[in-house]
Amino acid sequence: SNIFLVDFFIYCPPLCVKEGQEGRKILYYHPHDTDIDRQIRTVGYCEGLVKFTETFGFDDPCESVHFQKTRLLFHQIENDICIAM
Repeated sequence: SNIFLVDFFIYCPPLCVKEGQEGRKILYYHPHDTDIDRQIRTVGYCEGLVKFTETFGFDDPCESVHFQKTRLLFHQIENDICIAM
């Protein structure tokens, strides 16, 4: 099976203070020619997964989610800056 990178992005949730400003929290997105709406949906989905898992009170944050054909990886590199792929 081949392994390849579908998306890679860096985001900062506090940069989005109002609804409609979701694109502001995306600091970097690869591939760069991805439609902004897809970028916002993908970042929001990953952000939601991480926030959802925090409700279970684990000591460590969610670092990966495995699906049948894909895997998402998350890492908080600073207090408010996260990377995902």
